[in-house]
Amino acid sequence: MKKFLVIFMILAMLLSNTAFASGVSDTEAAGSSRLLTDLGIFIEDENASAQITRAEFSAILIRMLNMQNNLNSVADEIIFKDVSVFDNFYVYIKACKDLGFISGFGDGTFRPEEPVSYIQAVKILVTVLGYDLKAKHSGEYPQNYLSVGASLGLRLKLAPEQPVDRAGMMKLVETALETDLMEQTNFGDGMEYTAVKGKTILTEKFSVYTDRGQITGN
Repeated sequence: MKKFLVIFMILAMLLSNTAFASGVSDTEAAGSSRLLTDLGIFIEDENASAQITRAEFSAILIRMLNMQNNLNSVADEIIFKDVSVFDNFYVYIKACKDLGFISGFGDGTFRPEEPVSYIQAVKILVTVLGYDLKAKHSGEYPQNYLSVGASLGLRLKLAPEQPVDRAGMMKLVETALETDLMEQTNFGDGMEYTAVKGKTILTEKFSVYTDRGQITGN
């Protein structure tokens, strides 16, 4: 009886901390989900193992910047050959294009229903955070963006072209929210960019301030 009880307990422990395809544990996913659903970036109770499409990612980016209520709802411009002005994600895709976060493919398409890959997600988040120039001067693509992304904590256990599941995307977005923003601090011939300590998307777009530390007792 004791032998079966031990086996059951081991199985329960393993199942309680299973990992998604992106390498994110269900415990990590649950922690990220609480913050992101409270902020309205992700929808509660969505399937954490489902892949994120490129169209969905554009909406996540705009909600991450808390810009969803300030979008121009007038659909009057063809932005990509395969994105109709009547598509539900049109305003999000257009906003991301206007902000310089996305540019589509060489054939003039955006491929909105394709899963967003790990390198695509990291490259865009690095750009959103202001580290695009640093990445461009840090070697060849895609390793330059992966390297800069990893230095910011934007890292998953995926190959560059693998699709990102919802659990992995939640981890990437949560990390991006708390990353110091890179800003231009000197203009003209000697342009300089500096990561501004404590200035994050959370503080600037949501007026949310976090502090991490160790709790000790007397």
